[in-house]
Amino acid sequence: MQEHLPPELQDLVKELIDEKVYNTFEEIVRDALWSMRDRHFSYKVKRDELRAMLDVGIQQAERGEVAPLDTVKIKAKAVLRLQQEQEQDAVPCHK
Repeated sequence: MQEHLPPELQDLVKELIDEKVYNTFEEIVRDALWSMRDRHFSYKVKRDELRAMLDVGIQQAERGEVAPLDTVKIKAKAVLRLQQEQEQDAVPCHK
């Protein structure tokens, strides 16, 4: 299989090999695909968890088990969680 990369990705591949992070282009692609697979799996798990939580919330609302919303607190919690996830995703993965 032969694929063409844009110049900036070619430069990255060269740098990773020159710095001995990887030995070959194939190793880089393999690691990138494993990372992509893990990220995709994580997304699916989070999506399914969110759907389950929404179902519980809808059922609670239908039973009248609701409380007033504190949107400021909800937004702050969401921002914090997003920052934590972005920091976690920013950690480089090396061999």
